[in-house]
Formats: sequence, C-alpha cells, structure tokens
Amino acid sequence: MNSNKEQQGHLKDAVEQVEEKEILEILYEIIAENSREIKLTKRSDFLEEPASLQEEEVEEKINELMDVKDYQDIIRIKGKKDDYLFSEEYIDKNYGEILIKLEDNDLLTLMVDTVRRESKIYPRPTDIRLFKKAPFNFTADTLEKVKGELQKHEEFQDIKEQKASNGAVYLYSDKFLQHKQAKSLTEWVEVLQRQMP
Repeated sequence: MNSNKEQQGHLKDAVEQVEEKEILEILYEIIAENSREIKLTKRSDFLEEPASLQEEEVEEKINELMDVKDYQDIIRIKGKKDDYLFSEEYIDKNYGEILIKLEDNDLLTLMVDTVRRESKIYPRPTDIRLFKKAPFNFTADTLEKVKGELQKHEEFQDIKEQKASNGAVYLYSDKFLQHKQAKSLTEWVEVLQRQMP
C-alpha cells in the first residue's frame, strides 16, 4: 500500500515538474515574441494571459527563468515603473536600455546617457536632431524642454552644447571630449565634410 502512495506522490511531483517547465517556456516565448517585435516585456505582463501568474508567483518564476541555461539570452533590467525583460537575440542591451528609459519617460537620463556614450565610445559629439528620430521620437517642444533641464541638475554639468558655423547644435560630455575636440568634430561633420568633393 505504501508503494502505491509513493507512486502517486512521484507522479504528482512529475506532473508539477512538467507544469513548471511549461510555465517557464511560456514566459520565455512571451519575452522572445515581444523582442522579435522590438518590444519590451514588463514584469506585470506575466499577470495576464497566456502566463496568468499570481502576483506572488511572478518574482519566483522570473528568477527561475533567469537560471535556465537555455534562456541565457534574456536580460532583465529594473526600470522606474516596472522590471523589463527582453531577448538579446533581438534587442541588444544598449537599445533595450533606451527602450526602458522611453517606457519610463526618463527622457533627461536618456539624453545624458546617449551623449555620454557617444562622447566616450566613438568619440564624437551628438547631433541634437538625433533625438527627433526613432527610437527617441522627441517632439521639438520635448527636445527643448529636456535640453533646458540639463542646466538644472548638478550631476549633468558635464553635458555641453557646441554649435557649428551653420547653426547646427551638438551636445557632448566634457568627461570624455575636450571642448576643442568637440568644436572641431562638430564643424567637420556639419560644414567641412560637406564641402569636400
């Protein structure tokens, strides 16, 4: 009689393990599908169909998912409004961070991080018109408002403005570019390079 109860217990455990694996596969597919469409998956998305997790289950299941070797392409980043997940197979980490800041409407930090990154990595000043293009899509008013906010924050005082002789505005971080470099690069891109045959 004991062996029958043991068998039932093992069977129940096996069913739970299959269900557990299935829910992780569902979570992964949600993230992958959203990422293929260049969309983030919010932690709160798992409360809805097809995952239909309970609030108290979400964190545990995400942690389990992040530990599965086959799902190592999943990146999780805590935003201001939610935790966000995406697959690096479809969205690289930098682009994912841009999407998160847009989702959180953290436009000032987005602008500062973009300018600092371009000043450090490339190194070059950032054409302010970049923020009017995808994925940023700032309106002219939003761009001016965000740019105006820069001067109000001590931690963003490294972000400087540089104008080319044609009036084009660029931003750069003086942590990574000297004023002279930023000035000559801005002029080169906006004016001198265009004059070359």
